[in-house]
Amino acid sequence: MKQFALSLCLAITPLSGFAEEMFDVSLISGWRMADGNHVAGLDIKLAPGWKTYWRSPGDAGIPPQIDFTGSKNLKSASLEFPVPVAFDINGMRSIGYKRDVILPLVLTPLNPAQPIDLEAEVVLGVCNQICVPVEVRFSGRLQPSQTMDARLSAALVDRPRLLSGGGVAKAKCEISGTESGISLAATLDMPAAAGEEIGIVEIFERDVWVGETAVTRRGRELTLTADLEHVSGKPFALDRSQLRFTVLGGGEAVEFIGCD
Repeated sequence: MKQFALSLCLAITPLSGFAEEMFDVSLISGWRMADGNHVAGLDIKLAPGWKTYWRSPGDAGIPPQIDFTGSKNLKSASLEFPVPVAFDINGMRSIGYKRDVILPLVLTPLNPAQPIDLEAEVVLGVCNQICVPVEVRFSGRLQPSQTMDARLSAALVDRPRLLSGGGVAKAKCEISGTESGISLAATLDMPAAAGEEIGIVEIFERDVWVGETAVTRRGRELTLTADLEHVSGKPFALDRSQLRFTVLGGGEAVEFIGCD
């Protein structure tokens, strides 16, 4: 058991004997915002050569998963992600972080005037030449008034920019059937990013698998192509509003939700 400031405690349950040598995680207690939400964060420190994953890990990897069962005065919660990078492990492209990272937590209390008693269990994937899933449990009381943390604020600012709506960027989707699912081509109207552009297609439906995304550009038009399959192997209807597209390039990321 490791002890942290502000009566926060964290216990790591490794799936290998050297988990604590690969990474360290602490909870940033954060602050209560004017709208009543509380911003906290997971401060993940990685040993040299080790990596962890974004919400969509790419060809291989384990996305972070968090369970708040047992928390008190907590109505809802979301785990937020700063801009990731792409890296290769054993010939497969993954999306995540190659250095220390802070993952913000945006927590909505039932009563904004009262503390949040947080109980959480996080599953993270960390990789070098091998990938290891590790389980992290932590608890702490988050008071309604806390001093703003500069590092946590920077992580919030570093999230991908949402470009949907307002005519800023628009996705046009072409969909065709395949033997095992759907082929999707989403064309985005957006200026070119610096360096290589990496496209990521996500769908909020958990039972749909998204294949590797191919990227082609022609002027202002960037097209992301991917195959989608239902885990059951059966045909399925695609709700276009449930699609999310992210483009990485030049250390930045833009994203938008849904398509025509």
